[in-house]
Amino acid sequence: MASVKNNVNEAMKHIFTGLALAFSLGLFSQGHFSFEATNQYHLVVNGDSLSLGWGGGFNQPQFSTIDLNFDGEDDLVAFDRSGNRIVPFLNITKNGVHSYRYAPQYVKNFPSVENWMLLADYNCDGKNDIFAYAPGGIGVYENTSANDTLSFAWALPLHNLRSDYGQGLTNLYIYSTDIPGIKDIDYDGDLDIFVFGQYNAVQWHENTTPCGLDYVLNTYCWGRFEEGNLNNKLTLDGCIGVKKTDYTPPTNNILAKGQHAGSTLLMVDLNGDTLNDALIGDVSYNNGVAAFNTGFLDSAHVSAQDTLFPSYNTPVDLYIFPAFFYEDVDFDGKKDLLAAPNMQGARNVNNVLRYKNTGTTANPNFNYQDSAFLQRDMIDMGEGAMPVLVDIDFDGLLDLFVGNYGQYLYSGNYTSYISYYKNTGTQANPKFTLQQKDLANISQLGIGLNLIPAFGDLDGDVDIDMLVGSDDGTLYYFENTGGITTPAFTYVSSNYQGIDVGNASAPQLFDLDEDGDLDLIIGEETGNINYYENSGSNPPVFTLVTESLGGVDVRGLNYNSGYSVPNFYRKNDTLTLFVGSQERGILQFDSVEAVMALPPQIEQIVGTGTLAPAGSNLTPFGTSKRNGRNQMLYKASELKALGFKYGKIISLSFEIANTPSNIVSQGFSIKMKSVKADSLTQWETGLNEVYNYLYPFTAGWNDITLTTPFLWDGESDLVIEVCFSKNFQSNDIPVRSTDVGFASNAYGDVAIWNGNTQDGCAMPYLATSKIRPNIRLKVIPTFLATDVVARDGFRNAPAVGDLNGDQYPDMIMGNYCGGMTFYAGVEYVAPPIGVEEHDFAKRNELLVYPNPSRGIINVVLPEEMDLKNATLQVFDLTGRMVKSVSPSDINVELDLSAYTSGLYILVATDGKLSFHNRIVVQR
Repeated sequence: MASVKNNVNEAMKHIFTGLALAFSLGLFSQGHFSFEATNQYHLVVNGDSLSLGWGGGFNQPQFSTIDLNFDGEDDLVAFDRSGNRIVPFLNITKNGVHSYRYAPQYVKNFPSVENWMLLADYNCDGKNDIFAYAPGGIGVYENTSANDTLSFAWALPLHNLRSDYGQGLTNLYIYSTDIPGIKDIDYDGDLDIFVFGQYNAVQWHENTTPCGLDYVLNTYCWGRFEEGNLNNKLTLDGCIGVKKTDYTPPTNNILAKGQHAGSTLLMVDLNGDTLNDALIGDVSYNNGVAAFNTGFLDSAHVSAQDTLFPSYNTPVDLYIFPAFFYEDVDFDGKKDLLAAPNMQGARNVNNVLRYKNTGTTANPNFNYQDSAFLQRDMIDMGEGAMPVLVDIDFDGLLDLFVGNYGQYLYSGNYTSYISYYKNTGTQANPKFTLQQKDLANISQLGIGLNLIPAFGDLDGDVDIDMLVGSDDGTLYYFENTGGITTPAFTYVSSNYQGIDVGNASAPQLFDLDEDGDLDLIIGEETGNINYYENSGSNPPVFTLVTESLGGVDVRGLNYNSGYSVPNFYRKNDTLTLFVGSQERGILQFDSVEAVMALPPQIEQIVGTGTLAPAGSNLTPFGTSKRNGRNQMLYKASELKALGFKYGKIISLSFEIANTPSNIVSQGFSIKMKSVKADSLTQWETGLNEVYNYLYPFTAGWNDITLTTPFLWDGESDLVIEVCFSKNFQSNDIPVRSTDVGFASNAYGDVAIWNGNTQDGCAMPYLATSKIRPNIRLKVIPTFLATDVVARDGFRNAPAVGDLNGDQYPDMIMGNYCGGMTFYAGVEYVAPPIGVEEHDFAKRNELLVYPNPSRGIINVVLPEEMDLKNATLQVFDLTGRMVKSVSPSDINVELDLSAYTSGLYILVATDGKLSFHNRIVVQR
């Protein structure tokens, strides 16, 4: 294992060194910013400095313990399903008193997981390993920590933990909504697993290898009970708790029972009889149900239940779908009970219940203590935290304002508000002290949810006024009626200047064009950025310039929404844009000044000829045949001569010579690829699809808006493919074309590929012509996305400014769990690269195609690799492993379609040899 790790680390070192060289040469960035999460600076509420102030909040946390810093003490790790956040806390001792301290430096040591994560020691080495959701079931990561460095490695030979259901091994299945029970229930030295299966019953997957991971389904019906169909009460003796080989599921009412989903399990001995009982949470209910086991170690029998557990104290009540965790969190050596929601829509503040164990770990007695465990010591505004920095009182210190999406309480109201924290620190040591939790009583005004403030003088009286974006896409205007040094905001009007960007308006007031007045920049749900220029009048008049400023689009692969939150930051003469997003974190964009000097959109025609070829080979719409395929090459020199720049191609137009009487009846697809080629003599592969639909052609230029804009790098030649299949045969559609003098229009062999069942987009190559269709391109000059500078859960929002006077920008980042994290700016140091290292990178590069890709990557492993010991791993730019597979062949298809757009590092190793490459996932 150590040899493999060393090879991976060496590969990663050379790859990131190469990236650093690219940055230092200016290939990617004008100036790279780096940030590190820190607890150094204070947040003060009601006179108390919050010990966990920058912990980021909780929505649906899950709790486990692990020794993070190798001091022999159990530390605490929360995994929040909302945003898949890992939140570590160190157990520290000061003057003999234990407490938790937020420890974000350990986040990078954990793998990227989703939905649920529990820590338990499966291999008996005294170090807790990771059990987590994996698509289709359960994944396991071994704790491989050594030399005081926390690390984890994939522990399974395949993609999932497997179990024998009676007909051989298959995935041990659990719904993504559920949380399993993991415990050695029969005290035989291995971890058993419990999940809800069919017929509302609990399956016991027995581990058959001490300190191993070999599972067999012991019974379909552990405890002989079923959960009710119409409520969460248990039907005792509702099924037969016997070995799977002796059990025949009932045939009556099977459809009514079906596959169970939406439950959490905690296996724990609740009454000290050495038999493990179960605590159950259900997706539709607010309470927990205790199932008391009075059977035997190898044959459980639940004969009693507590439907309002713990009914002897204060019952759990979390509005909906509770989950339970059993850990010692008050440092008295006895495990306590924690309960928290397991789905969105439950309470999002005061939603982590703590029950002190006044009995023993083996025979607990739970006494309710707190409804905001850890939350009480951090900023938690419910769902969504949207920070903004502004010196509101002109004292030379940046103050903090924070909007939120919404906060839900038992009273049934779900409201949004803005909090004001005055910077009461110094230039070198900021301290944010709460002044008003609900600024201007905005929660009572009924202006909606998802309130995001922006600040600037909007009425010419020198003091700073406030605009507020809302979920409805409009803006609300608040005038500062309190003066320059004592701000107070009064609501003036809704629908400010009639501006409406659709949904989730996220405004910033900033002098973008450097003409001495504030312009208006607005992010929105769809992930783009709107730019409104200030005419310079007083009060200002904002005029829309573009809805796609800099071509920014921060949508990811898992969500159609982007929720862009822009924050322009000017340092000396360099302007940088930071943009928050739904799932991609905080992105840095450079080349802003260069792009701002260009028109918002460049539109030019490539090709001036008037030819109109009549044959079906040369026109991309040769509809006299059922199938068609053309690839056309447009050289970078042609595009650059027409003024095209690095940017997104959003529209493609063909000039139709006459009005056709038909359309391409089954639709057609357009694909694009950047290449280096003087001519086309065969098909180019690995193209990205940008359009696939019908289009009703007419005479003249026909604008086809691409469903997926294509990012042209400004330097490469461009190949455009048009293909279609199974068309209703009709007349060809002639397209105006030019004889460009080189092989530029490749076409397929229609004669052998014209059947009703054949795929025209897979047609064999026939020949290439010099006659190439003219095209009209629309390109949006695009800011250069250089990095993801930070990421923590969903809907990250940045507030950037130099808060400690060290000349590096700092960042306060909000997330959808309702909290914030402080990221101190640090110097970015690019490691040196030598000739030998550069040669190493060339010699050890994996063959990968297509690259960039929309998610499906083909990898060809070197023949000299030992496949029996080979591992193929994918890392994000933080160095965190996000995927690991064990290849069985040198040709591997890698599916990254579930991952966010961006740059990833691919490493293949067999313990002796190591190969790598950079891969780009692009929507």
